[in-house]
This record gives sequence, structure tokens and C-alpha cells, in this order.
Amino acid sequence: MTFEQYEITRRAVLQEVTALHLDHTYTCVASNSVGNSSVTVQLKKMIQVKWPSLVHYPIASLLLVAGLGIVLQVKWLEIKLLYRCYCQHGKLHGEEKDYDVFLSYVWSSPTAEVNGGLTPSCPPGPNSNLEACLSSVELLSSEEGRKNQRPLEVLLLQVLEDLWGYRLCLQDRDMLPGGAYTNDVVKAIQRSQMLICLLSADYLSDSRAVFTLESGIQALLQNSPIRLLLIWTRAPTSVTQPDSLPLPSVVQRALKVLPSLDWTSRKPGQDTSTFWRSLRKALPTDRVKSLSHVQIQETDHP
Repeated sequence: MTFEQYEITRRAVLQEVTALHLDHTYTCVASNSVGNSSVTVQLKKMIQVKWPSLVHYPIASLLLVAGLGIVLQVKWLEIKLLYRCYCQHGKLHGEEKDYDVFLSYVWSSPTAEVNGGLTPSCPPGPNSNLEACLSSVELLSSEEGRKNQRPLEVLLLQVLEDLWGYRLCLQDRDMLPGGAYTNDVVKAIQRSQMLICLLSADYLSDSRAVFTLESGIQALLQNSPIRLLLIWTRAPTSVTQPDSLPLPSVVQRALKVLPSLDWTSRKPGQDTSTFWRSLRKALPTDRVKSLSHVQIQETDHP
């Protein structure tokens, strides 16, 4: 005797499922004359995978890397100058140089002259009393400065050389006329621990002065052991506009990131101790060995 076999499928649909139904167990039972069968199920909340987010993350990462690459390519010169100025000064050994500071400037007044000298009121050297030196400089830049109307070009020369004892290199004093100007400037920068440029509209309009500044920037970019400091003697907002002066591109970009001090809008009687204190901290700590003026000229022109 044979029996016909039938397969019957029934489907149970829950019309409404709430949070109360989750994590509960449900049992479905089927039975006939032959036997019975049961199935147990448990409702769980499904986590929907957001496929768009998996696509967006790699695209966003790719765009971020591409953006950083573009910024590095466009601002590479500024980034390198910032790193060289603030993160890697290099080892400056005074005995390997002939000058402490190469001072580059353009006379702001045609009648400005360096008259007389100063008696040093503080001993030269990195361990000298900074407060005493600043007091002497303050006296010079206030009382005597008002009486003689000394421009910063004169005042800075006397402070660095006469008061603080640094050996300076000046184009109109330490370079013999008749030589190759460009070569002399480059060699003087290489033989100096630091380049200080007194910036003004007159300075940025002078081709020789701009060449000196550009040579210092190139030396800094070539990992030369030199420091570079800008001192604004006129308001920088009127001369640093991209279209205001025909400056080389490397100079225009470097002016925005190089270390600088501000001497603009200095009035008689105004406190200048912050300026002189910042300048003293920026100067080299190791001095060059003392050389005679004749010896320096002989090394320039054998």
C-alpha cells in the first residue's frame, strides 16, 4: 500500500512589528497523521549597510591627499623658508665666518650720515647684562636720537657695532669699489652668520638692495648656515602689495613668511625696549674672531 506524498508550504506574516517583539522567540508547529514538526525563530533588528558611505570615504581620502599635494606644490617655497627659519637654524660657528651680521639698507634720507661713534656701555658677548645694554640703547634711541635725528640705518649700525660688539659687513664700507658687485655680495653673505635687511619703499625700489635680499633668500633655500631677519622701517602694507613693485617672485613670496621686526611709526619718547630685546635674541650668540679691516679687504680681493 502506497501513500501519495504532498508538500504543503504555509507562510505566516507579522503585519506589525514593534520594539516589544524584538528578541522574543516564536515557534511554528505543523502536524498530521504521520507526525509533527516545529521551527523556532527569534526576531532581531536588521542593520542596514549604507553602501554610499563606503564609496564616499575613499573618494574623500583621495581628494584630501590631492588637495594636500596641490598645497605643497604651490606653497613649497614658503613651507621650506618657514622650516629653515624656525625649525632648522643650522650650526653657526663664529670662527668659520668673517662677519657676524651683513647689514643691508638704503639711506632713507640723502643727508643721513654716520657721524662719530659711541663708547660701549656694556661688554660685548653673549653673557653680558642684557638689561644694562637695553638701558643704554633706550637712552641712545630716545634722548640722543631726538637731538640728532638719527635714522635707524645709523642707530642700528652704532648699536650693533659700538654697543653690542658685533662685527658688521657694510656694502659701502667693506666692499672695495670696482669689483664684481654680484660676486662680492654673494661671497659676503656666505661669510656672514646673519643677513639683516632694513626694508622700506626705497629699499624695495633699489635693484642692488633687492638683489642682496634675493641672494640671502636663495642662500637660505640652499641650506646655507645663515639667518635672515627683516626690519620694516616703513609701513609694510604700502609696499608689499603684489602689483605695487616689480619684485622677483621669490622675494614677494618670502616677504610674507620671513622673520621680521617692526620699526614703523616709532615716535620720540616711545618705548622701544621690545624691539631691541627681540633683535638681541635674534642675533648670533657666537661671535666671529676679531679681524682687522685690512685683513677683511685682503680676503675680499686677493
